[in-house]
Amino acid sequence: MTESDAPGLNRVLPSEAEALEAMARAIWPAVYSGIISADQIEYMLNWMYAPYTIRSEIEEKGVSWYWIESANQRVGFAAGGPLTEDGDYPLHKIYLLPEVQGTGLGSLTMNALSARVKALGGKRIHLRVNRENKVALKFYKRNGFELTAMDRADIGSGFVMDDCLLAKNL
Repeated sequence: MTESDAPGLNRVLPSEAEALEAMARAIWPAVYSGIISADQIEYMLNWMYAPYTIRSEIEEKGVSWYWIESANQRVGFAAGGPLTEDGDYPLHKIYLLPEVQGTGLGSLTMNALSARVKALGGKRIHLRVNRENKVALKFYKRNGFELTAMDRADIGSGFVMDDCLLAKNL
């Protein structure tokens, strides 16, 4: 893929929360099986991708959700923000359907998101990624992110997130 193949990033509407949840349920087992338990995958999907959560983040919390589109089809999603006063932009999510992973679309999406954040005055993007998700860690490092810290967060019901914290200056 080339820059001319750049993905479309179109805002997720609150009314599309159910469609987004369905896509997350198609992606997450492929990404996280073997990294976290099936019970934790289900717990996190119910927690982070419930339609009311997505709508609340869009309508009340200033989180920007985007459909990632290629060849006029939705092939993933991303969410981030809001941008802080000092120019930090938290990237909460970026996921692609398994059939388009490894095609270069993720890097093109990251470039498009980075340009969008920079145009808004952003100076740095930061994110968390499961420390056992070697594919994602390789992807982020290839796209200019550096490890800033390790973190272990209790997320309830006996589950934790063991994450690497990464950041990229724009």
